[in-house]
Amino acid sequence: MITRHPVRLLVAGAVALAAAIGSGMAGAADGVRVLRAWDEDVEIDGHATRGRVELVFDYEQGLAFEQIYDGNGQLVDRRPGPRIPTPSREEIDEAIAVVSADPAMGAIIEAHKAYVDGGFILDESAGKPCGPRSRCLQIFAFRTDAGEVPLFRAVVDLTKNGTSSIVHRDSWDQGVPR
Repeated sequence: MITRHPVRLLVAGAVALAAAIGSGMAGAADGVRVLRAWDEDVEIDGHATRGRVELVFDYEQGLAFEQIYDGNGQLVDRRPGPRIPTPSREEIDEAIAVVSADPAMGAIIEAHKAYVDGGFILDESAGKPCGPRSRCLQIFAFRTDAGEVPLFRAVVDLTKNGTSSIVHRDSWDQGVPR
């Protein structure tokens, strides 16, 4: 999912995220975020009825779940969801704000009037920063003052808080990784 974010929007988002991190209220309030929700027929006590399904990510457990609700909005089931669900727009925006709030990366973005894209999941093997039970999104910054040359890639693990959530930082020189 690629979205261009102008510098002003990034700075505003970075300020809001920094304030949220400072107050301990960043991300979903209870550590669980709804990624997507839809209405569909669900089975309750052997009967099909119209209900709602929410795909949620529990950041404390590092796992996705599907939460099933009946027509009255009562939770009737919670089962494992996909291992690596597609990120929500809110998650992508949060990862971009974390990168933009980083002093070094934010300075690069501002100096080059860069735009950032991203939201691609990074899934690594056990023992690596983006191994099992992580929620790592890749964020890229591109120069706009020199023909959309890539400047850096940052990987943000949304299961961590603050600047420690940036688990990989790669920079490019004239579009070539260093």
